[in-house]
Amino acid sequence: MRVRFIIVCVLMPLIISASGNLVAIGGKQAAMGFTSTCQPGLWGTFANRAALADHPCVQFGLYYDNRFMMSEMATKAFAFEVPAWKGAFAFSYCHFGFDDYNDQSIGISFGRSFGPFVAAGIGFNAIINNVAGDYLRRNGFTFSVGLLIRLNNEWIVGAYADNPTSWKLSGMSEERIPSRIATGLMWKVSEIFSSTAEVVKISGMSTEVHVGWEYQLLKEIYLRGGLSTGPSLYTFGAGLNMGRLQIDVSSSVHTVLGYSPQLSITWRFAK
Repeated sequence: MRVRFIIVCVLMPLIISASGNLVAIGGKQAAMGFTSTCQPGLWGTFANRAALADHPCVQFGLYYDNRFMMSEMATKAFAFEVPAWKGAFAFSYCHFGFDDYNDQSIGISFGRSFGPFVAAGIGFNAIINNVAGDYLRRNGFTFSVGLLIRLNNEWIVGAYADNPTSWKLSGMSEERIPSRIATGLMWKVSEIFSSTAEVVKISGMSTEVHVGWEYQLLKEIYLRGGLSTGPSLYTFGAGLNMGRLQIDVSSSVHTVLGYSPQLSITWRFAK
C-alpha cells in the first residue's frame, strides 16, 4: 500500500494537468476532449451551471473515471436534477482518490433560461480533503457562475468561473483551492455533426485548449473524439441515447501514462 501511495503522490500533478481539472465530469465531455463549457444537460452541474437550463427534467446520472487504470486515482460522481423556475436545480457529489488520500465535493447548482437565447447559472460546493497520517481533514467552500448565449441555431458561446476568489482550505495551511475560468464555442455544423472548442485557465497552471466533435451515426448512436493540451491528451468514445436512458463510454490517452476509461449513465424520468 505504501508503494502505491508514493506512486499516486508522484503522479498527482500529472493527473490534474492531464485532465484539465478533476471536475470535468461526464462520458460525453470526456470523449470530446474534456470540453464542458458549452455542453448542455445534467453534467453542467460540475462545470457551466447555465447548461442545466437546457431541456430541464427530473433525471439522475452516475460517472466513473478510472485514471490510468489505477483504482486509487478513480473519480466517482453522482448528480440529480429537478426542474424549477424556467430551469433546474442539481445536487451533486464527487469523490477522487482512495482511503489514504481523497478529495470530495458536495454541491448544489441552479441554471435558468432568460428567453430563447440566454441562460445563466450559479453553484455552491463544499470541499473536503483527507490525507492519512499526521494531517487533519481540511474543508473549503467555493461558488461558481456561468453563462450560455445562443447566437443562432448553429452557434453557442459560453463562459464560467469556478472558485474565482481562490478561497483557502481550513487549517494552518495556506493552500488555496484552485480557481478555474473557461470560455468556449459550440458549432452545430449540420443535423448530425457538431464541434466545440474552449480555452481553460486553472490557477497555477498553463492555459489549456480543449477541442471535440460529435457525429450522429444512427438515430440512437453517436461517435465522438477530441484532444486537449496541458499535456497532450487524445480522447474518443461513443454514446447510446435511448430516450430516457443514455450511456456514454469514452477513454483518454496519455502518450506516456496510457489509457483512462470513463463511463457515465443518465436516466431521465420523462422523455
